[in-house]
Amino acid sequence: MATRLNAGSGGVRVPLYRSLLLWAGVMVMGFIVWGWWESTHYLTALRYGNAVVMNAGSRLSFGTNLYGGTGWDVDRESLARYTPEKRLRFGKPKWVHWEPHPPQPGDFCGTGDYSDNFDLKYLEGRSNGGWQFYMPHWLLLESIALPWAVAMLCLVWKRWRAEAALAAEMAA
Repeated sequence: MATRLNAGSGGVRVPLYRSLLLWAGVMVMGFIVWGWWESTHYLTALRYGNAVVMNAGSRLSFGTNLYGGTGWDVDRESLARYTPEKRLRFGKPKWVHWEPHPPQPGDFCGTGDYSDNFDLKYLEGRSNGGWQFYMPHWLLLESIALPWAVAMLCLVWKRWRAEAALAAEMAA
């Protein structure tokens, strides 16, 4: 009887809290939330040559800064001098292309508009032009959380249906 039940239900079921899908989603979303919190306190930049990845102001960004650097360069700087409104934002994705001259607040360059000195902080330094794509952390979190929640609901529903079918089979 046990062999028939296990074969009909797809084998031995482990508890949901032991699901790899559950913990992978929790870990990835936890990492994004930690990065979001970190971005409200520090500007962290990792550069290799002209490529740059930055985390600041509730946004993760990547792009190029054609300042002529070579090799690896890491920068971490406190954002305590900026108001919480500038550090914690729920903006939209933004792509900025800037010209070889240093932009000023309010300057329109390419497809981006530098709204204040905080946005300029991403782009300052020895620059001969480049581009930057900003992705808000809330959007990263949503792009992971929604498919993960749907997958978890499908998993729970599949388990519920299998248990209901098993109970019906045992009752018959």
